[in-house]
Amino acid sequence: MKGVNVIIDVSRYDILHTLPIREALLDYGARLILIPGHTPETITAQNIAEVDYKEIHKKASKLVKVLETGCSFRYSNPKGTDLRADIRGRSWYALDGIAHDDGSMAVLPVGEVLGSAVPGTPYGTIILDYLATFGKLKTPIVLTVKNGWVTKIKGGEEADKLRELWANIKNANYIGELGGIGLNPLNKLSGRVDTVEEQMKLGAAHIGFGDSLTYGDRVSSKLHLNGTMLDITVKVDGRTVVSNNQILV
Repeated sequence: MKGVNVIIDVSRYDILHTLPIREALLDYGARLILIPGHTPETITAQNIAEVDYKEIHKKASKLVKVLETGCSFRYSNPKGTDLRADIRGRSWYALDGIAHDDGSMAVLPVGEVLGSAVPGTPYGTIILDYLATFGKLKTPIVLTVKNGWVTKIKGGEEADKLRELWANIKNANYIGELGGIGLNPLNKLSGRVDTVEEQMKLGAAHIGFGDSLTYGDRVSSKLHLNGTMLDITVKVDGRTVVSNNQILV
């Protein structure tokens, strides 16, 4: 995609973590608009057509500043998620629907802050409510994380399928993306298998498993799979920055 200035992706799947897109963004400065898995009905829905983009941009910018100057990071929720990591020196990115600068991107529906942890530092427990390609999980999937890798998978039938999937793909169980912190108050729990709307819902957050090259890390995988948690609390250096479906910065 050398020489391309703008890429608009309306494909069924999210292509962000593919090599051609990564090169277009990072090496050639293309601007990217991702609109994966949408229909004419969803693309004109309230969470895209009526959301306050300026307010999303304002909150995302403040949250990025806190994250990029922070050291310790923690996710928790009432279901039992408790994941901690070191984020010192890491870059964070606002998906606020604005892609004016070279190498920037936007995703519809809008509203998320993305970043990764210092490699090898995430540890704790992740409890997933949604998983891309699976959609809403019949039984939550419980993941144990040590030194940045998922070491144990528990749950029902879908947990068994995930275990089988990861067994056949190198580095699929790596914590390649720490956030996804959702910002969009108009997003709903759509139940679509791509889970994009759930990922960007205010009060939700997602973890990206597998490939991490997009974030400048060195762990490569043929898979990048996003899993979403609801009712999330985010703390940076002990300060609560997201709680009870509110951004507190």
